[in-house]
Amino acid sequence: MEIVKQGEDLIITGAGFLVAGTIISAIGATNVIITGTDNGLELVARGNAVEGFGNVLQAIGRTKVYEIEGREEEILSIVGCWFQAGGNFTNTVANEVILEGTEEEEGLRVNALGSGVQSVGASLEAVGAPVDRPLESTGNWVIALGSSIDSIANLFTLQDKKKKGDALAVIGSYLEVVGALIELYALTSLREESPPETEDNRYQYPRISV
Repeated sequence: MEIVKQGEDLIITGAGFLVAGTIISAIGATNVIITGTDNGLELVARGNAVEGFGNVLQAIGRTKVYEIEGREEEILSIVGCWFQAGGNFTNTVANEVILEGTEEEEGLRVNALGSGVQSVGASLEAVGAPVDRPLESTGNWVIALGSSIDSIANLFTLQDKKKKGDALAVIGSYLEVVGALIELYALTSLREESPPETEDNRYQYPRISV
């Protein structure tokens, strides 16, 4: 059905934005640890905003698919996407606060919270993925792990352990890149492996066997 195809297109497009956003954030986090300054936080903030936009697209896309297919587990994925969007936009605001330098500790606390919310969202999306699409679930679990590490990184920085915090932030950022790439690959592979369009299976949501 056309609505399902539109939903799938939004999900895949959102995954593309996630890849772009995580790469931008990872470059920013790398800049922070190399220079020993907060100069890269502007890139991190922009990357988080791009990720959040991707999450919103996926939430809308998954909602469209759910309205037609009615798979109950999809609700977890939809909620997870909105959680990730909220977490990423929170991170964007937090990093801007840190860059201003007026309330750095508060910014770090909010950043830790945002990454934690993002981790919960990615976990929900992983649980909500169909059991016959393990690669998609794996991608979200990796994103959840990376977000958790990023949350812990902010807590280390709050305890005056900035070097350890920055190192963990880099690790977490690149894990999120890997997770986003896995998810994008899984989703595009499903589209490529979908059966030829007929009157009976037109725009049928693709499935793979393992």
